[in-house]
Amino acid sequence: MQNIKLEYFLSFVFCTLAFIAGIAFGGRKGIPVWEPAIDVNFIVNSRKYMLLVDIFLALCLLIMVASNAVIFVSKGTLPIFAENPSEAKILFYNGGWGIVKRINFSLVNFVLAIPLINIFHPNVTVSGKKKIYYVLCILICVLVIASMGYKGNSLAIINILFAIVLINRTSGASVLSKVKASINQLLILKWAKYIFVLAIIFMVAIIALSGVETSSSDSFVTRLVSAGDVYYFFYVFDIASDFHQTALSYIPHFFNPLLGMLRLADYEFSIGVYTLYYSIGLPMDSIAVFGPNTQFPIEGLVYFGKYGAPVYSFVVGMVISAVRVGLLRKIGPNPNIVALVIYVVLSSLIVTMATDVPLFVQIFFDLVTYGSIIFVFSAILLPVLRIKNES
Repeated sequence: MQNIKLEYFLSFVFCTLAFIAGIAFGGRKGIPVWEPAIDVNFIVNSRKYMLLVDIFLALCLLIMVASNAVIFVSKGTLPIFAENPSEAKILFYNGGWGIVKRINFSLVNFVLAIPLINIFHPNVTVSGKKKIYYVLCILICVLVIASMGYKGNSLAIINILFAIVLINRTSGASVLSKVKASINQLLILKWAKYIFVLAIIFMVAIIALSGVETSSSDSFVTRLVSAGDVYYFFYVFDIASDFHQTALSYIPHFFNPLLGMLRLADYEFSIGVYTLYYSIGLPMDSIAVFGPNTQFPIEGLVYFGKYGAPVYSFVVGMVISAVRVGLLRKIGPNPNIVALVIYVVLSSLIVTMATDVPLFVQIFFDLVTYGSIIFVFSAILLPVLRIKNES
């Protein structure tokens, strides 16, 4: 605390409080609780679109697997097999292969959301064989993302499950409601802590084997510091004067991923990368390998100043909450499966705004672009496959 200016400390506190206030304001109407009678309507509406969604899921998974297979055949390896996966996941997709990474980052949301909704939604009933198929889809998706060297994408599963929890609360159910035997629920709770410990050990082992730092602990700390504590370097090294952004420059910053994709502007480094460069002089190209997140208190301070930062933080929190809670109310008591998939994907993705707005914009743009194209093809295939199912 003694190394941080009081104004920085106050800015952080006010931004955090404003963010929380924004979340409360955006979700002020609360999660709706619909009457049990609408469950029948949900099932009827969902059956109309279930085959369409299954076709969409199969196409998304096929494209992910095929695109990664093509790049594997072309380059003879994948980032996870590289000597330094952390660097490979950035450099591997140079030379026109960046579209593969963007496809993976966008379609993974659909490939995870659709099976998890069908597995955990209390009003969706699937056969045992189909449930196995959904589990295999999830496992294949996780393996594809892991092969890219991006371990952080596993958080998407947590965000998607949280969105499903919100959906289930509208009918008074829980994600464990389908686990009929109470002994199974107890086993899940009992083994959850052991699974968590094993996951941490596995993560440290992967870091130790793939990192370039002197030890696994150094590697782990390096990633934690550069990815999550950008504001620490910003405050302690007092580098606010090194930034010259204004509120007007936030507009091109917000749309930079889209403009970069259209080749209308160069891709810019994030504020987090500049923070580590200005504070301790790390080369920006190498810092980008660790993927530092900007964090909303810093982003607000850089672009809107000490008085505008809390307002920015409030808006970010309000948008996140409005999407997660407000959109849940807007889709109504008996949404079809397509509406639920869209809600779960957006509800999961919107959280990214709190850590890196340009990343959110990029993935959202890719979701709309690739998702729309695949959805059109799914609709074209639907009549043909429906006739085969009925025959």
